[in-house]
Parts: sequence; structure tokens; C-alpha cells
Amino acid sequence: MSKDMPIIIPGSVEDCACPKCGAEFQLDTTSILPAETDLTISLNITEGHLIMAKTLAGVIESFAEMQEEIGKSMDLDTSVLIGGLKFEDSRIDITFRIANAVKGQVA
Repeated sequence: MSKDMPIIIPGSVEDCACPKCGAEFQLDTTSILPAETDLTISLNITEGHLIMAKTLAGVIESFAEMQEEIGKSMDLDTSVLIGGLKFEDSRIDITFRIANAVKGQVA
């Protein structure tokens, strides 16, 4: 699957009702996700302090697990990769590359 090829996820919400008149209807939805996304999170460390390696690893692992669960809830195979680590004064920037693929489809 190409990095530029979006993933289209059809869906619907049943049993909707107009709050004014009570008329029932079904809402059809379409979600469009990029096949790959870069996300950066920053950890700010109090100046003069250090961060434990286990803490940094735990942040990375927790973020990856959260992204994989989000993908699973949308029936996608999600891979979370490290795109970059940047250490600057009292801040650590972690860039993740999140790759999504429709289950059973080769990325």
C-alpha cells in the first residue's frame, strides 16, 4: 500500500432520532485515514533532573499500545515505528510513524 493511498472506512450509526421531531434515521459515515502518519510527543523534564530509561521506554510502549488498540477498534493492522528521537536541553521529542493497513492487505 502506498504511503499516499488513504484508507477509507465505511460505517453507519443506527437508531438516530431528531431531537426536535423524533423522526428516526440512520447515519452513514466514512472515515478517511492516511496510510502513514507522523506524530511527535514531547516530554518536558524539570531542569537539572534526569529521566529513568524505564520511564522513557514506558512512555514509548504505552503510546504504541494505545495506537495499536485504536487501529484494532477500526479493524486495521497498525504498526507503530520510531521515526526519530531528539534530545534538547530539558526536553525529549519522540516522533512516531504510524502505519495503518486494512487487515489482510500487504502494506
